[in-house]
Amino acid sequence: MNEQFNQVPQEPVAPAAPAAVAAPQKNGMATAGMVLGIIGAVFGVIAILAPGMVLLAFHIIAMILGVLALIFGVVGLLKKVAVGKGKAIAAIILAVVCIFSFFYAPAALEASVNNALEEAFGEGANLGELEDAFSELEDALADIDLDSIS
Repeated sequence: MNEQFNQVPQEPVAPAAPAAVAAPQKNGMATAGMVLGIIGAVFGVIAILAPGMVLLAFHIIAMILGVLALIFGVVGLLKKVAVGKGKAIAAIILAVVCIFSFFYAPAALEASVNNALEEAFGEGANLGELEDAFSELEDALADIDLDSIS
C-alpha cells in the first residue's frame, strides 16, 4: 500500500490533434470572371436604358469588363478543379451580355434620337437630314460678309 501513495502523479496527456483536412479547392478565375461580368452587365444595362454621350464611358467599361469576364470565365471553365464550373458559365453568359450591350446601345441611341427628331420636326426626319441642314447653315454663314454689315 505504501507504493500506492509514493507514486508521483503523472501529468495528463493532451488529446491528439485532429487529422488535417485538405482545404477545398477554389476556382478564383471563375469567381473573378463572374464578378467582372456582374459589374460589366450593370454598366451595360445602364448604357442601354439611359443612352447619351455622357454614358459613352459606360459602353467602354462594359465592353472591357465583358472581355475580361469572358477570358476569366473560359480559363475558369478549363481548369481541372471540380468546383466553380457554374461560376465560370455565369461569367461567360454575363460577358456575352456586356459585349451585346456595347453593340446594341449605340443603335438604341440612334433610334431614340431619330424618334425625338420625328416628334420635333415631323415624319421622316432623321439624324442624316439634321446633319445636312447643319451643313447648309454652315455654308450660308460662311457666305456672309461681316465687314459689309458694320
